[in-house]
Amino acid sequence: MLTIVLYRYKIFYMKLLDTELKIMNILWEHGDTEAKKIAQILLEETGWSKPTTYIVLKKCIDKGAVSRRYPNFICHAIISKKEAQKTETGMLLEKLFDGMPDQLMASVFSCKKLSQEDIKKIKLIITITNTRRNFCIQFSWTSFYRRFR
Repeated sequence: MLTIVLYRYKIFYMKLLDTELKIMNILWEHGDTEAKKIAQILLEETGWSKPTTYIVLKKCIDKGAVSRRYPNFICHAIISKKEAQKTETGMLLEKLFDGMPDQLMASVFSCKKLSQEDIKKIKLIITITNTRRNFCIQFSWTSFYRRFR
């Protein structure tokens, strides 16, 4: 997964691997967590040894996806789950659907039969998203116009 990170006024692109996402999922689900607790969870879920977990955790820290603090090596997710989902979706859209959201949605809808409730939720999401986008465009244009009047 590729995530954009602003660090000291510079933009970096962060590629998170599936192994790193396992750690991120734990942090998103449990919040700030001790490294040894993360190792225990991953031992139960995946069979990873403690050193394996610590190596992957170190990679997450080096990439800037996770921060740690002492004592007890408390880990904190710097990247939110929503940011990661947005980035991953954007990459999927570009990689497999040539940046065309209608093709992505057609693929999603062909994989699963939608209930009436699903359809209502999707319509609501589209309405809210378009309303927000139009508001942001209108707000930006109004601010711009006021500045140069």
